[in-house]
Formats: sequence, C-alpha cells, structure tokens
Amino acid sequence: MNRRISLIAAAGMFCLAIAARAVPIHVTYLWHMHQPIYYPYESPGTIDANTRFTFSVQGVWDGDRVNAYQHWPKTAVQQGADKNMEHAGAQMSFSGSLAENNKNLWGGNYNWAGDVRWARNSLKTSLNNSRLDVVGIPYHHSLMPLTCKESMIMQIRLHKEQYKEVWDTGGAYSKGFWPPECAFAEWIIPALVAEGMEWVIVDNGHLFRTVPDFPWNDGSSCRPNPADVINPSSSALNSQWVQLQNVWAPTKVLAPWAYQPHYAQHVDPWTGTKHKIIAVPAGRYEGNENARGGYGAFKPENVWGSQVDKNTNPSKPMMILCHSDGDNYGLKNSDAWNAQHGYFLDMCKNNADFEHTSVQDYLSMYPPDANDIVHVEPGSWVGIDGGTPYFDKWMSYEERSGVMPDMWSWSVLVAGQNYVLTADALENSYLNLDGGRTMDDVEWGTPNDTARAWHFYLSAETSCYWYWDFDDTNPWDGNATRAVNLAIAEANKVLDRHEGSDPVGPSIFPPQRLPYNPGGKMWNEAENASSDFQVWTFAEDVSGVASVKLNWRADLDGLNPIGETDNEVYARNAAKVGAWNEVAMSGDWWPGTKGPNVPDPTKRAKRYTATVAGQNNVLIDYYVEAMDTKGNATRSDIFHVWVGEANTNVPQPSVEFDPAAPNGCTPVTVKYKKTGLLGSSQVYIHIGRNGWQDVVTPDPAMIDSGDYWTYVYVTPTNTTEINVCFNDGADTWDNNGTANWNVGVANCGSGEEPDPAVWTEPASPVGCDPISIFYNPAGRPLAGASQINIHVGRNGWQDVVDPDPAMTASGTNWTYVYTPAPGTTNIDFVFNAVSGSTTNWDNNGSADWHVAVSGCESEPPVPNGVVITNPATESVTVNHATSTYALQGTAGADLSGNLAWTNTLNGLFGTLTRQTHWSVPVDLAVGQNVITVSGLISGSAGGTIVAEDTAADAAYATSWDEGSNGGTGFGPWDFNHNQDGTTFWAGVFIGPASAAGITGFGEDAFGFFANPAGVGANAEVLRDFTTPMAVGSVFSFDWGVNWDSDAEGSYRGFSLLAGDTELVYINMGNSPVINITGGTMFTNYGTQAMTLNFEYVASGSIRVWGTGRDGLESYDQTLTVPAGAPSRIKFYFNGSTVPELDEDHDKRQMYVDNLKITVPGGGEPTYSTDTVTIVRQDSGSVGPSIPPIVFEAGTGFWFDIPSEYELYRVEGADLVIGQAWNWTLLTENTDYTLAGGRLTLLTGATDKRMVRIWLNNAAP
Repeated sequence: MNRRISLIAAAGMFCLAIAARAVPIHVTYLWHMHQPIYYPYESPGTIDANTRFTFSVQGVWDGDRVNAYQHWPKTAVQQGADKNMEHAGAQMSFSGSLAENNKNLWGGNYNWAGDVRWARNSLKTSLNNSRLDVVGIPYHHSLMPLTCKESMIMQIRLHKEQYKEVWDTGGAYSKGFWPPECAFAEWIIPALVAEGMEWVIVDNGHLFRTVPDFPWNDGSSCRPNPADVINPSSSALNSQWVQLQNVWAPTKVLAPWAYQPHYAQHVDPWTGTKHKIIAVPAGRYEGNENARGGYGAFKPENVWGSQVDKNTNPSKPMMILCHSDGDNYGLKNSDAWNAQHGYFLDMCKNNADFEHTSVQDYLSMYPPDANDIVHVEPGSWVGIDGGTPYFDKWMSYEERSGVMPDMWSWSVLVAGQNYVLTADALENSYLNLDGGRTMDDVEWGTPNDTARAWHFYLSAETSCYWYWDFDDTNPWDGNATRAVNLAIAEANKVLDRHEGSDPVGPSIFPPQRLPYNPGGKMWNEAENASSDFQVWTFAEDVSGVASVKLNWRADLDGLNPIGETDNEVYARNAAKVGAWNEVAMSGDWWPGTKGPNVPDPTKRAKRYTATVAGQNNVLIDYYVEAMDTKGNATRSDIFHVWVGEANTNVPQPSVEFDPAAPNGCTPVTVKYKKTGLLGSSQVYIHIGRNGWQDVVTPDPAMIDSGDYWTYVYVTPTNTTEINVCFNDGADTWDNNGTANWNVGVANCGSGEEPDPAVWTEPASPVGCDPISIFYNPAGRPLAGASQINIHVGRNGWQDVVDPDPAMTASGTNWTYVYTPAPGTTNIDFVFNAVSGSTTNWDNNGSADWHVAVSGCESEPPVPNGVVITNPATESVTVNHATSTYALQGTAGADLSGNLAWTNTLNGLFGTLTRQTHWSVPVDLAVGQNVITVSGLISGSAGGTIVAEDTAADAAYATSWDEGSNGGTGFGPWDFNHNQDGTTFWAGVFIGPASAAGITGFGEDAFGFFANPAGVGANAEVLRDFTTPMAVGSVFSFDWGVNWDSDAEGSYRGFSLLAGDTELVYINMGNSPVINITGGTMFTNYGTQAMTLNFEYVASGSIRVWGTGRDGLESYDQTLTVPAGAPSRIKFYFNGSTVPELDEDHDKRQMYVDNLKITVPGGGEPTYSTDTVTIVRQDSGSVGPSIPPIVFEAGTGFWFDIPSEYELYRVEGADLVIGQAWNWTLLTENTDYTLAGGRLTLLTGATDKRMVRIWLNNAAP
C-alpha cells in the first residue's frame, strides 16, 4: 500500500507526518458469464439443426465470447499477480448451463477451462485466496426470489456437482454467491446458508433505499414501501449522502455505510430461528457504468476521488464492487480485460486512495461484526428495470391481445414445481440424498424418473425465458412451458407408481400485491393509490387445491425493528401484533391466453386473489396458506406492507372491542354496529377464546345499545385471544368473510396453565431413544373420541407408520411411544379418530406437529438376514384396542425373493416385497401372537451345475483367442471386435481384476479394453450354450467394473440372448448407474465383483438378481422379455476415455469370470428368520354368549350381534396348511351382509369349511 509523506518545516526543525487517512477505498469486480439452454433440452448444434431460432445459436459463441469464457479473466488477474499486488483479485460467476453448452461445443475433456482453472486454483493472494474467485450461482440462472427454497437448493447443488469437474477443484466450492441479475430477497437466505454460502452480493441501492432520510427521486426506481425503510438514519449510521460525479447516478448514495459489508438475516416464521449471511454491497451506479467498458468507462478516481473523505472507518473501509456481465456490451472486447485493466492496476499502485482487493481478502481483513445486521430491500441491479423491489422485468403486467408471457410462464412453473417436489418425496429423493444418488444424476437426467424430472424442471427456471418477452419469431416465451412439460412427464411416471399418495402440500408462488404502495404513491402521481390492496399468488397441487387463504394482521405500533421477530413469525405476541384475519382467496385462470410460440401446458396453476380493505396508516403482515385435497398444507413466508392514508369512502368497521387492546383478565365489551350485515334486528354473538376453545353455548343474545348491539365478555384466566362472529338466530351469519373477528389479550395468565395440546418427553429429544408423545384433545377437533390414533413419520413425512397406531389413554390425555430410526432429524405427526365411516383429523390447523431430534446418527449398514426392529424386544404387550401391529425390520443384501410372515396364534400369514427397510401390518388375536418373518438366503436353494468356465481354465493358459473353449457346457468364444490397431484399439485378455482396483475375483479374469472414445472402438465376444436353458435353470457370472466410460454413448455390459434375440441387457455408461432392461439396476460406484443371476422362469419371463458393486445395493426383479429359451451370451466394451495417469489406465477396463449354469435339485434352501411375541391383552370382560343361529333357505345363516358388541371382521377358511387354517378376510355384501345388528352369512360364504367372526366391545 502506498502512503503520502509530507515534509513540514517548523521553528527550524524538520519532522515527518503521515497523511491522516489510514486505509484506501477498496475496488473489485464481479464478471458475470452466462448462456442458457436455448431450447429445452437441446444442445446448440441440435437447436441450429432444427432451426429453432432466427439466428445461429452456435454463432453466439463468437470470438470475443470464446475469449471471455476461456482466457480473458485469467489474463486480467494474472496482471495483478505479476505486479505483486498482494490482495489483487476479482470474482467471476459462470453458470452451469454455460459450462454445459461449452462442453457440448468444445468437448468434455475441459481443455477449454484450463486458463480459468489455473487462475482459480493456482493464482493466490497473500492471504491464500483465489485471485479469480469463481463464485456460486444457480446452475440454470434462476431468478431466485421468485422460486421455491427447494429448487434454490437444487440449483446450487447442481452447480456444485458440475463445478468440481469443470474447474478441477477436488470438491472445493466458493464461499461467495452471485444471485442472477443480482436479484436478492431475504427469503433466499435459508437456501444459501443450507448450502454453505458465507456471503452474497447485493445491489447497494437496496441498502440506501431503506434509510428513512433517503432523498428519493424518480430517476431510478419507484418509491420504497415504508415497510422496507427500517434501517437507521444516515446520521445514526455515521454516513453522508453523496452525489456521484462523472457517472450516471440519478440519486445520491450513502457512504460509507452502503459500501460496507453487513449481515442480512431471515427469520424462520415457524420457529423464529435466524439465518444470517454477509451481504456484500455492489455499487449500483458504479457497476452499471463499468459494464460500458471496464476501467475505460468507470474510473474510480474520477468518481470518488473528491469524496475519499467519506471513507471514515479504518476498521471497515469502503469497498466498491463493480458488478456487470463479463460477456456482453462493453466488456465484450479485449481492451477492457487487457490494456484497460492494466491501467486500473497501475492507478491503484500509484494512487494511495484506492486499492484492488478481492472480496474474500477484504472479508478476511475486515469481517463484519456479528451484530451488524441490516435490512436489504428485495430487488435486482439497476440496469434492467431500475431495480424495482418487485422484479418488474420478470413480473411484467404488460398485456398484448390478452397475452402476458411472464405471468403465463410463472403459472406453468408453479404447477411443474409441485409435480417434481411430490415425485421427489415419493421416490429417489435428491433433496434428501442417500442410497448412492448424486447430483450427477440430475445433471445428465439419469438414471431414474425423479432425476429426469429435476433435470428438466430446473432448466425451466432460467430467467432468460422471462427476459425476451413478446419475441414472436423465437421460442423464448414458450421455453418455460416446454421444460415443465418434460418435467411433468417424468414426474407422472413416479406418481403413477404411487397412485393416491401425496405427502407434499401445494406449491405457492411468492405472494404479490397491487398496488405496491397502498395508500401512497409509486412515483409522482397526483393522488395516493387506494389503501385497499389485493394480494395474489399462483397455487397448484397434484391432488388438487382444496383451499387458499390470505392471512393478515395489523402491527400495533407501526414498527418492525430488525432486532425483534414479532412480525416475522406466525405465532403471535399479543403485545406487538394483532390477531390473524383469514380471508378465503378466489381462483381464476389468469392469464387466459398463451403466446403464439407457446405449447399447450400439461398443467397450470390458478391465480388466487383476496383483498385487504379498510386499513390505513398501519403496518400489515400477511402470508398465504394453501391446502390440498389430502389435507397437506403449505404456507408462504410472511410479507410486510405499510398502508398509507385511507380512501375517502372506506366503510368503518362493523365490530369493535372495548378496550381495543385488552390487557389483563378484565371484561371486554364487544360491539356490533347495526349498520352491519345483520342489521338492527336481534343479534346473537358466537364467542370463544384461544382459537375457538371454550365457546359460550348457546350463543348469547346481545344487548340493544343504540347504534350497536353489545355483549360483555368476562375474560377467563389464560386467555390470549378472543374469537367472535355473529348470527340472527335463524342461521344467517356475519363471520367477516370467513375471517371472523379476533382480538389479542395480553397479561391474562395468572391461573394454573392447562396441559398444552401436544408435548413430548423429553421435550428436546437427543439420540435414538424412545420418545413419548402426548395429546390433549380438550377443546380440539378430537375431543370426546373413544379412541385416538397417531399418524406419525419422520424427516418430512418419510417412513410413515402404517396403519396409524392406536394411542393409549392416560387420564384425559393420550400417549404413544415412538422410537426414532437412526438418521432421524425430525418427527412429524398428527392425530385422528374414526367415527363410523368418517375419519376426523387434528393436524394443528394444517401445520402438523414437528419435533426436532438431535444426535440420532445416520443409519449403520443393514445386517445380513431378516431382523425385526419394531418391536425392539423379543416380547411386548399391547392393550386390547391394538388389533393390528405395524411390524418393521430390515432385510440384508444376502437375501433374495420376497419375505414371508406368519402368526401362529390366529393362523394368518402373508408375503411382502423384500426391501432394506420393510414394514407390514399384522393382525393380532387376544393372547400370545408368535410372529415369524423369514427370507431366502441367496444361492442356498441348491442345484446341479451343467455348464461352467473360468479364466483359470487350462484353455486360457497362454491366451484368450477366437475359438478358445474352456470349461464345459459352452460353445467356443466368437470375437467380433472393431479396431484398426493404429488409431483405435479394442480387444480382450486374461489378467488380474485387481489391476483395476476390483476385488472379489480370483487371480485372473476375462478382461476387456477399447479406446479412445468416440471413434467406434469396441470389444465384443459371444458364446453359445451347448443346449438352451431349461425352465428353472440359472445362468450366473461375476462382473467387475470400476470407473465409468467418461464418454457420452459409450457403454460396457452384457446381453442374454435367445438366438439373435436380446432378452436382457445390463450395461454402464458415463455415470455410476448400471442399467437393466426397462430400468435402473444399481446407482452407486464401487469396486466389488458383482455376482449376477438369471433364472429362466418361463418363455417371456426371466428373474434377475444380484448385489451391487458397493456391497449394499441389491436387485431382484422378474422381467417380462421376448419369448424364447436363453441360448447365448454377449459381453461388450465400447471405446472409453484414456485416464491421464498411467497408474489409472486399467481402471476403466471390464472383467468377467465364473460363468455357470445351474439346474434345480441337489440341495435344500436356507432361510433367515426372526421371531417376536406380541401379547394382546383381553378386554377384561367376559365375551358375549353365543346367540341363536338361524338358517334361512335361499339366504344363509344369520344371527343378531349382542348390543354391547360391534362387528370387527369376518373370516373364512377352506384348507389346512401346515398346522393352521388358511384364514382369509371375507367381503361385505358378497360373503355376508350387516343390517342393523343382524349379521347374515350368505350361501357363498358357507362354501367355506370354517367361518369365524370377530367382535369388539361397542363404544360407550
């Protein structure tokens, strides 16, 4: 750093004095690089071949952009290193779709990324930070504040997956983040924090606009809403308003505060938890000017040179971050990166007022104080739409002939969002990665339907699809719909496999409002806008939307301080905020017309609207809640708006409370105005408290008090809210448009507090120990129920216990003990009770209940064999009401086929699909139910080997050649390689699989090689069976593959054939996924040999089973295949990329060995079993006496069920299997009828040799 030194003469003496200012203004850059997927989902070459655009997409990558993407950023930062500037560095964002396009254009070896890799990984500042910090960004350049948290996380994860490969980082990722278009809102913070981001770039206009003395004018953006103006004044911030010179700057800026990093935060509305991130401000006007040509356009010394005295804090100096595109406009030229950047560096070396510093170095030297938390207004950078806080460029209300491209695309996107989130929750989740799934699956759209749904959906969020509105000659306006249609097609495959299942609530678009500044002005209008405002959103759910509601409340003091959370959470502090008002939202199909280049959407979301009326000079909090037809609910974040002056003709409220804000347990007078909906005739009040508990019945008649009907309510102890609505005694109601009226009550809590509705012991569970869940139904929807059940799952409604367990009565409460499985982080539960054919629910007002669990570590590997885990002990006793038990357990990888269970007490038995974690409901009889679960151990069924060959056979002692024929039962090997021996090679050999890092083979195996990729190299061998396989016989072999092919379209694998007809194929390509005919077999990398088995079940049916190369995954499926007996095998190996290091060359090679055909017979199968005893207690009373049984000709047998009992089930049996009858459940109206208390066994049922009838004690 340079310092000015002045020589001063005084009284004949010389002394040295250093200039007073201690630190310079730091200057740095963000260069943004991006190209979208121009047409979902095609490469640039395919797009041009299909003439999708009126221009060449490949031509977009002209010479200047090639240099911007490959060379210039490195050239720029290299100059700083060459000039020995210790902190010199810049930031670059590089979208995933750009890198994907580059790969398609320039190749997957990433040679094009070499310069950037060098600059990022090898050029370091004196603090060992990258001189070229390639920061985080959503893969597909989504406008994050208008998307959902889940997709924000997925966009970042997808970019991380690609980032480590493109930039060769070994998995490291930047700490910084660039939200596309610099579009930021505080509600994106949780996603950033969840993915490990430490700082995010924000446009500093959205800082200085939030200061109350901001000198607004109409040269930039609309007036800020006062709800956002909550930061301190300029003087309190020790800052001054500065009018910049020599640059377009229509408003003043605030220095130094708006040029210093601070923390921004988001408050979780459910829990009040705060998520913080460093907000690094980018110069609103400086960045815009820099985009015109770098230092050639924006010279910091010309703009700030006369204002350096504003840089007053040496512990937190100003930083000017210039943010702009790096591949457009003025930076799309060599001079900006080379000569001009060099001039900038020279200026910094020679001018002590400025220093070039990377953001990471700045934060290392000057970290913000953890308590320095500010509010950042939503919005983007200034160059697009003036940086409006409602993202006008991507949310345009412009309409042409009924077409509104932006709104249309959002309505489609929200629908697609819900389909993909539901598919993810049902199968192969990528939000909850386990089972070997990686984001590489999503990047390339393999190997399962959920991955493909995400692959297409995330591309639909590309902000460019909203940028180029009304371009009728190109496909921009339809691209979001195209991508969503592709995504829903994949998601529907998952949904079809889980018909009726839907664990996900509706998707909600971030609520919008009109006007943006109710009761105030947007620009310089002559009059204020209406103080009534409309809130609207899009909402959709795969099961259908049942309701959408707007909830709003008034703040009591007009303030929302940053240090308080009362306005940010759904829960209410009655001393700070009013009660929530609920308004039903109405739906419509808006917009009604799609553009000319937009395909028909598979699904769209409706718009839902509601109005907040009659408010003025008040701060309003609001959110939207939507519920689907399954009872799943979703809430938006809480938003805030200041409502200004009232309209002149707004009616006065028809209901008042006196006092207006009750304090203490004093009486409250409720007033209903006679001009209200019910008029002046007698009015009755319907009144309760604390969410409609303790309702006064019957509804009291109100007292005629002149202009009002009045009622005095004596406030009971522990009241926090009074709830009222009104009627005329003849079923005409005034319930405030279904919102009712509610008033909060403060400081009324001196009495003994009743039990809460729900609690757990322990309250904050730690570890995987059992947890007692308590439910108090008093005053709730299940009050008075004779039996209450719990619907319980974990980690976002995974692993739901089925059927819903019966809870145990404990006084007036109900209890259930839940044992969390390893890996549990949250327990999710609601309650229900069955009344006749109706199931009533208490789901906490659609919010459900959720309890966090800590220290319950991820699940250990599943042991071999069958293990029963629930119940956790060998014997357990349950009460009489528990007639069905949800048996749970694990099945090891050493098993094959389905599992079977038996209950010796009641003779019931069944089978279930073998899964790593299984669950099955088992019916219990009264007494000791001895239940056994069993599974077949793979390979234990015995058999006779009729064909066998290994690489150790003497026939291969010297070589493996065309015509070689070792072992027995197989014909000679037939080679069909493709190579020229000069430029590409392919062939086979005998060698150790251990050379490829593969375990589980003998000393030698049959090996395959082919390289390089993309030129047709292929090693292929075929071999006939001496005789075709007989029904019941099994062909097996050991297969070893380590590294994938690293080349698109390159596979290695196996085919089982009947003559020349392929019956089954198994292969692996350019990913860890191993595919099998009709689907995915395994998804994980690994190095173990896989023994794969193929049983010829019948013509057209082959069973395939085996364990994956990670030793954990298993596969066992019976496939429908072409007709014919297997008679031939084929192994093949396509050309693949040659690894860079010599020691890795063998790791892409494939090995096989131990070929074998076995026919049934010669051994006994071995089973793994586990047994548990469940004692079901007697009811404690003597059973019913046997009633008279009457035979009625032509009908059957009937008898009357005793009045103190009710029918539970009817079963029949016609065969003894082993030691028990084969009891099966009989069907009402087919096998029997029940009318009143008379049970009639129809003649069809009497064909059963045995019939038994189960009765339960009738409910009192």
